[in-house]
Amino acid sequence: MAASKHLATKFELVSNSLGGAHPSLNRMAAFDKNSDAAIQARFSGTKKKQLVNEKNQIVAKEKQIVAKKNQILSKKKQIVEEERQQSETQMNDMKILGQNKNLADPEAHWVILLIKEQIKNKWLACAYLNAATYP
Repeated sequence: MAASKHLATKFELVSNSLGGAHPSLNRMAAFDKNSDAAIQARFSGTKKKQLVNEKNQIVAKEKQIVAKKNQILSKKKQIVEEERQQSETQMNDMKILGQNKNLADPEAHWVILLIKEQIKNKWLACAYLNAATYP
């Protein structure tokens, strides 16, 4: 190590006298710094590993967030499907009541009107929400 320092100082003197422009002299002067460069390379390697690990953790957290959002969406889809099936059942009931020959029956007429109102209100509310959400 002492010899390389001696060489480095000799080359620095020559380099300084020549204006420091000769590349071979700069490489020889850097010879002593190789041990520091190796240490820096190892240190930067561990920093790179840390950065990669941090990025992987961020990606994992984002994947968890996406998975939670997907669960919420699937629950909403299930609710919408149940409401659709309920509406379909109500519409079938309404058809059956409408086909009934006793349309003069006030109770049957009242039930038909209630079912119609429920269906209209539900689908109008969905339409307004969709219009507000997706202009």
